[in-house]
Amino acid sequence: IGQSQILKYILHLSNDYNFTILSLEKESDLAEGKKLHQCNKILQKSHVKWKYKKYSQSGVFGYFNNFVQLGFYTLKILIFQKISIVHIRGYAPGFALWAMSRFIKPQVIFDMRGYWPDEKHDRAGWQKDSMRYRFFKHLELFLLNFSNHVVVLTYESKKYLEKKYLIHTNKISVIRTCVDEVQFKPYFNTPASILRSEQHIEELRVGYVGTIDTAYNFSKFLFLVKQISLFHNNIKLIVLTGSSK
Repeated sequence: IGQSQILKYILHLSNDYNFTILSLEKESDLAEGKKLHQCNKILQKSHVKWKYKKYSQSGVFGYFNNFVQLGFYTLKILIFQKISIVHIRGYAPGFALWAMSRFIKPQVIFDMRGYWPDEKHDRAGWQKDSMRYRFFKHLELFLLNFSNHVVVLTYESKKYLEKKYLIHTNKISVIRTCVDEVQFKPYFNTPASILRSEQHIEELRVGYVGTIDTAYNFSKFLFLVKQISLFHNNIKLIVLTGSSK
């Protein structure tokens, strides 16, 4: 489970609402027994139920297995628990929901994050005339129409959906990636020179967390770091990634 993009929201909202999380976790994450136990402990403390299964990455069969697991356990949870709203984060769980749409019609929030098929076209070489690209674009349209509400990351994305798919503005909310302002305290309208003297910043560290090989504009990010280095003579870039290159 994503610490910043899932837990921070749910742990805060769990004071007023009951949550059940269904997730598929990578084998490498499931092998981290200590972290898994800590996460379970945190969720249990907030009375959040968490059902997780192994995420398979073994080609077509693996993706089919992921779909079956998502579909089966989603249906099971909806039947045996009093679920009022289903929040789907991304396209994959939406695929399972699409398969069940003839039998169940829960209230749905489609948290689409980005435009996944187009990201695959830009970063992974999917051709727009390919079957998989067209399939997921059809799934995207279904989810936008089937859901009761849509969450996007930017206001530009909201404008795009309103224009492209004629979705009413009240159906779309913009919720950016979460930042915990208790843990990370922002400084507003404070010159860099004052910050440096107040915080005794001898070494300026810039962190990057995420993929590199399929990331958007990573070269531009490196250029930004280079520009920052013009104003600070001791800068270090720290990259945390699971990318193979």
